[in-house]
Amino acid sequence: MMAWLFVAKLKRYVIISIIFVSFKRVFKENVKYIQSLLLAAAIGVSAWAAIANGLIKLPSGEGEPSASFAGDVLASINEARKERDYQPLERSAELEAWITGNVGAITPSDTGIKLLLTRLQESMPAVVTASAHYAETANAMGLVDDLKTWEAAIEQSSFTHFAIHVFDDSSWRKSRAVVVGVRMVPRFTPGLLGLDQHAGTEFYNICNNCGEAHRSQVVRSSLAVVLHCPYCEKEYDVYAMQLDGSYKRITELLSGFEPPAAFPENMTELEQLVAIWQSVLDNFRYTTDLKGAHGQQDSWQTARETCVYGNGDCEDTSIFMVDWLISRGIEARVAIGMEASGGGHAWCVARIDGEEYLIETTGGRPDIKRPPLVSKLGHEYKPVAMFDNTGIWFRQGKGWTPRYWSDTQWRKVEFKDSNTSIERGHELKDVSEILRAGLAGFVGQRATESP
Repeated sequence: MMAWLFVAKLKRYVIISIIFVSFKRVFKENVKYIQSLLLAAAIGVSAWAAIANGLIKLPSGEGEPSASFAGDVLASINEARKERDYQPLERSAELEAWITGNVGAITPSDTGIKLLLTRLQESMPAVVTASAHYAETANAMGLVDDLKTWEAAIEQSSFTHFAIHVFDDSSWRKSRAVVVGVRMVPRFTPGLLGLDQHAGTEFYNICNNCGEAHRSQVVRSSLAVVLHCPYCEKEYDVYAMQLDGSYKRITELLSGFEPPAAFPENMTELEQLVAIWQSVLDNFRYTTDLKGAHGQQDSWQTARETCVYGNGDCEDTSIFMVDWLISRGIEARVAIGMEASGGGHAWCVARIDGEEYLIETTGGRPDIKRPPLVSKLGHEYKPVAMFDNTGIWFRQGKGWTPRYWSDTQWRKVEFKDSNTSIERGHELKDVSEILRAGLAGFVGQRATESP
C-alpha cells in the first residue's frame, strides 16, 4: 500500500515538473508576445476605467456625436491650426444637422464624398468651399486619433467651420465617421456695408425677385449700394449711407415724419402739395452732402435730420417732402436717376386724382395755376428707381414713357418690415416755428394756426 502511494505521488510530481518545464520553455520562447498581450490588457482596463468615470465620452448611435468626443477632435485640430497662425474652426450645428439628414444616401467612397459636398454647396449658399473626410477604424479610440490628424482641416487656412457625423456601427462592427470642414460667409446685413468693413467682404443673400440664394462682395462706393441678383439679373434692394457711416435700406429713410404745420380744412390735395413744396424751398438751404462722422461725402438724411439741420441736397429734401405728403394722405415717391444734363439726381413725384406731378425740391416756382405735371416735365428726367415707405420700384424695359405709376414700366419689390407709421413733428419743438412760418407765409390768409 505504501509503495503504491509513493508511486502515485512520484507520478504527480513528474507531471507537474513536465508542465512547469513546458510552460517555462513556451514563456521563454514567446516572451515578447506575452508582454504585448499584458500591455494591451492594461491599456484596455485603463481605457474602460476612464470611460466608466466619464473622462472619455464615446459616440453613441447614429448622427450627432457626444460633445466631448467632437470637442476633443476639434480642440486637437485647432491646436494644430494655431501653430500655423490660422483662425480656429467653429463647430456648426446647422452644418451638422444637414450632414445627418443627407449622409445616409452617400457611399463611403471618393465619389460619394464628392456627391455629398456638391449637394452641400447647392443646399447651403453660405458654404463657399468645403472638404470632407471619411474615417473607419476598429474602435472608437482609433477613430478619435484618425480624425484629429485630418490634414485638410489643419492646412486649409480659409476654413471657418467644422462638423462631424458618427455612423451607427451595429452592422459594420466598426467605428465610422464623416467630418466636414468649410468656409462659410455670413447672411447679408446692412452692417456688412459699414465703413469699418473691408472692400471685398463676402456675403450671401436671397433675391426678393426670384428667391434664389447667391453670394456677392461688398463694393466700396460713395453712392447708394444696389443689390443685384446674378440669376434673374435684376436689382432687388438699395441701401444708402447715413451720417454715422452706417447703411439703411432707402425705404427706412421715410419714417412718416409730419411737421407741425397748419392746413385749412378746405384745402385741396393739390393746394397742399404746392404749399408744402413752397415751404421746402423757403426753409431749407441747398447744400452738398454734409461730411459724415467718418469723412464720407455722400450721406442720405431722414426727414427729421433735414428738419434739424435746415439744409440738404436733392435726395434729402425729396425724402422730406415725400414723407410729409404721405403723412397728409397723398401718394408720393422719391425718384432717383438722371436729369437732363446727365448728372445723378433725386426728385419727388406725386399722384392726385389720377394725375401725376413732378416736384423739383431744389428749385422751381410753385404755382397752383401751373402745376408741375409729369406729362409736361417728364422727358427732362430719366428715373431708374423710386421708393416710398412700402417698397422700391425698379424701371424695366428699354424705352421710357414718363409715367411713374405704370405697372408695365415699373417692377416693385416689397419688404416685410416696411415702415408705414407716421412720426408727428410736434416732438421737434425747436424747429416747428420755422416750418409754420414757411407754410403760413405762402398760403397767406387761408392759413390758420392750430392750437
